[in-house]
Amino acid sequence: MITMDNVLAIHPYNDLGLRARGKLIVLAEAQSTWSVNIIFRLADYYFDSAMSYLKIRKADLHSSVKVDVPDVEAFVIYTGKKKVEKDVLSLNHEFFGGDPNKPEFKARIIHGEYKGGIIEEYMGFCRIWDENVLKANTPEEKQQAVTATIDLCIQKGYLVRYLEEHRPEVEKIMMTMFSPEYVKMTSERTERIKGDINVLRFADMPDAKIKDLIIRRYDLTPTYAQNFLDDDSDPEDSRPWAL
Repeated sequence: MITMDNVLAIHPYNDLGLRARGKLIVLAEAQSTWSVNIIFRLADYYFDSAMSYLKIRKADLHSSVKVDVPDVEAFVIYTGKKKVEKDVLSLNHEFFGGDPNKPEFKARIIHGEYKGGIIEEYMGFCRIWDENVLKANTPEEKQQAVTATIDLCIQKGYLVRYLEEHRPEVEKIMMTMFSPEYVKMTSERTERIKGDINVLRFADMPDAKIKDLIIRRYDLTPTYAQNFLDDDSDPEDSRPWAL
């Protein structure tokens, strides 16, 4: 995985780059809007990532020997509703009229009813996100929308294994895309759930009954409830008043 910047944003920021089999794979996604300007971002990501790669390799750019840089494949994963008529986005064609003397950078556009593996599932996840989360206004609505988005994706078979195994992490990431007040509210809810588990364990209630209780009390899925129990497995060290 190649990470250029640590970003905490109010709006979705889900661009991705990775290096595989000698190639630098650059991904960028526009969830609900389309713009040919995205080709500039992709080109920028490639050159920034290539420079980071060269720095790690301690390559000498002033040397007469040509440096070794990774090949690149760039993709735009577009999940918005606007119809896109092309499958390839060309910097030269869009901005320089196809002039052979001008710079070129191309990206493949993945859009529409794409069929195939994890990309199809990811696109389905993004569309459900758009429909649920981006329409929510109040912190309470956003909290419900995050839960509903993940639950519906699991029901539809989108990224099921990942969402079930890493649900707390996914929710945390989704939380950071909202206001500080929303993050605070959802964090407080998590602490209440953990506090209930600690108290009930100290009262010697079996985990199976605790799980059933927090599922009903906080409207959790069984897998999500189990994640809370697995996260805090030692009742002796997790008493509410333990120092």
